Amino acid sequence: MYLITKWFGIFLINNKGIFKKHLFSKNHIIIAKKLHQVEKNEILPEEKEIIRNIKDKSIIVNEKRLRKIGEYKPDDIFFKKINLDSKEFNFSFDILKKASLKLVEDKLEKELKSKDYQAIQLIKTLDSLIQISNLLSERLDNWLMIYTPKYKIEPFKTIIKNIKKEITRLEDQIKIDIVKIAPNCCEIIGPIITARLIALAGNMENLAKMPASTIQILGAENAFFRFKKEGGKNPKHGVIFQHKIINQSPKKNRGKISRLIASKLTIAIKADFYTKRDISNILKNDIKIRLDELKNL
Repeated sequence: MYLITKWFGIFLINNKGIFKKHLFSKNHIIIAKKLHQVEKNEILPEEKEIIRNIKDKSIIVNEKRLRKIGEYKPDDIFFKKINLDSKEFNFSFDILKKASLKLVEDKLEKELKSKDYQAIQLIKTLDSLIQISNLLSERLDNWLMIYTPKYKIEPFKTIIKNIKKEITRLEDQIKIDIVKIAPNCCEIIGPIITARLIALAGNMENLAKMPASTIQILGAENAFFRFKKEGGKNPKHGVIFQHKIINQSPKKNRGKISRLIASKLTIAIKADFYTKRDISNILKNDIKIRLDELKNL
């Protein structure tokens, strides 16, 4: 017996044909919800229901998410032979199109509302403004080396001054926002670097799933891929190097300290994202003990 789920319904099929079926509502909003559940690797209630009273429990499935209710055989030739056309069940392609658009809209709305996504936009804007400020300041320094009437330079100075004000404002806002969503990480590495780590990971969930070795070199991906391709020195740190606890340490200890900080950050971000527990004092104490050990080496 084969269990097949399509966007328009669920089918239980044997060698004679369709044994049982459950067609979804033609409401595109309901179908969008079903598609979202499938994307999240959830088993649909209708999938459980359709096999409930089946005496023969040898259900074969072609989706990993259905392994709990059937034997996973994606390469079974039967799945290539069977053809279930939505039109045969009076489901037009227009319904799927509307459902897909609804799914995208819901995802986008959720992403835009997420606090970590907002923080990502703030830190990316901040870094862009810092880059612009540095470029303009360098240009101003070159300009000041030659004689130029004051009225020509003053407007340019005003622009740089306003950009620096906005940089300060963004930094203050990031500190407020990030401390709320990632307090443990902020205690260890600071809010600005925490925001950069989240931005590099894509969101807090992605960062929470990363091993310490990946967090350690976030921001140094180009150097890492160059090392993999051409050899040379393996990068020991990425953006976490911006913290004084690493960049002000003796060069010989920076790699060890980077590993230490990254290992504690993996614990901190999991607490921030999953449990919301404050474990910052425990983590900071562990770091202090290890740093003291390194100093005595």
